[in-house]
Amino acid sequence: MALVQCKVCGSQTSDQTEICMICEYPWRGRSGDRSRRLLALVLAIVLVGGLLIAVF
Repeated sequence: MALVQCKVCGSQTSDQTEICMICEYPWRGRSGDRSRRLLALVLAIVLVGGLLIAVF
């Protein structure tokens, strides 16, 4: 386990963590972020579509 300096806030954080514990900057990228956004978009479309069908 080594300490590395965060690229964003400059704090010393373990290289074993996935995010900086101070500013929450991801070390290994945001691979799950795209799938979460897509899921949120699909759910929003389904909910709005269901509301429109219920109203009309």
